[in-house]
Amino acid sequence: MQLNPRAAQAHNERANTIFPHLTARPSQRPRVSIRRFVPDTHVTATIPFQDIIGEIKLMRRDREGNEAGKGFYHEGQTVELVGEGYQILKKIAIGMHKAPDLHMSVSVDFLIDHIFEWVKKTFRHETTLPMTEYVLMECEKSIEEYEVWIPIASTHVESEFHFGKMKIRTITREMLDQREAEFRQRHPELPAEADEFFTRWRKKILGLAAATMELKAEPKRAYELASSEAERTLALLRCLSPQNGFPFVVSYSVPLGQEGSRSYQYLMTQEGKIVFSTSGIELTPFDRWTIDNEYVAEMKQFGLDKLDELLKDPNPTAFKRTVLDALQLYGRSSTLRGSSDKLTYILTPLEALLLPNKTQSPEDLAERFALLVDRTLEDRKQVFNTVLSIYDRRLSFVHGEHTEADMQLLESFMIMAWTFFINCIGYAGKYATKDEFIRAVDDFKLSGGLR
Repeated sequence: MQLNPRAAQAHNERANTIFPHLTARPSQRPRVSIRRFVPDTHVTATIPFQDIIGEIKLMRRDREGNEAGKGFYHEGQTVELVGEGYQILKKIAIGMHKAPDLHMSVSVDFLIDHIFEWVKKTFRHETTLPMTEYVLMECEKSIEEYEVWIPIASTHVESEFHFGKMKIRTITREMLDQREAEFRQRHPELPAEADEFFTRWRKKILGLAAATMELKAEPKRAYELASSEAERTLALLRCLSPQNGFPFVVSYSVPLGQEGSRSYQYLMTQEGKIVFSTSGIELTPFDRWTIDNEYVAEMKQFGLDKLDELLKDPNPTAFKRTVLDALQLYGRSSTLRGSSDKLTYILTPLEALLLPNKTQSPEDLAERFALLVDRTLEDRKQVFNTVLSIYDRRLSFVHGEHTEADMQLLESFMIMAWTFFINCIGYAGKYATKDEFIRAVDDFKLSGGLR
């Protein structure tokens, strides 16, 4: 692992300019804010000072929650790097992250943390290494080969299958048993509360599908890459589900923790005493997506293999990238609950694929859309009119003024849109650009189909 020598020298010279920005002040006990109102909330645990392992890491955050400074204790003083000095450090980390050897193997946060560790150790006279040499050494210690598993909420698969850069697999009982057994063997003194922890852990992930990816990186970067690819992969996989055609269906097939399912909790009182309490989850139809072998075969008919090839293409054409971007947007529509939100995430990718510029009208889009959805003249007329009706009633969904008839219209349109996007998977490899695709649609508008 190495950096370009000239780049390394520039990074080191800039790192040395950080030290004048360090500030020191006498360390004091953290002041407890005196508030007029202190809520009586449940305290899960109290951690005494003697139970804190390792050196305490100090940081400052801005009003948006982003890290804006770091600090450490030294000889009775608190030494901090904030403001311009912290921004210099951050820019060095971002610059180093662009290096080929680092970009895919370490995160920017990892570099920020270890550049600051170098600052701290240099300040304490614990190292004399140049910054880049110290940080690269820490990188090499941390980079390992991992297979990252991203659990998929409310999704189960009968057999594993490859899709794009990821493999969709099941989190098995054997995996969890092995992990628990090894952990208990290393920590035989575990308290009884550990039983509850492992029970909750199993309940949350046992049997779920997971999107997995093999990577060589430090743990945080490995997660960043796998998580990003999982979101992209699952958005495209959801495009293949016919459930996209129903406005009342919400898909929870997203990385676990991002599903946003709605829950409720309430209690009732009589004469000031609680007499009833309950909680639960508001279910929608088809809350779970079970992908058995028969379902995989159906998805292959919808374009699973072609979409898999698109995802794996190392040098996609401009039109392939446009189709993949559109499908990713469309794939988000099924995870949204509101009809106006669903409509936005359907119309936006449609316009991205079928309108060459902003000067064209919904009529232009409707004509091209109809050609790619149905074959007969009467059916295409119906599709055309449905699209125009959707545009006409669009604001009624946004303002929450839609009627039952509007919802029936939306369902008809969503089924048509799903058909369109499935067909687009097949066209992705036939045209080099979006303009070429649109010209082909227009040229064959009267021919009954595309060649």
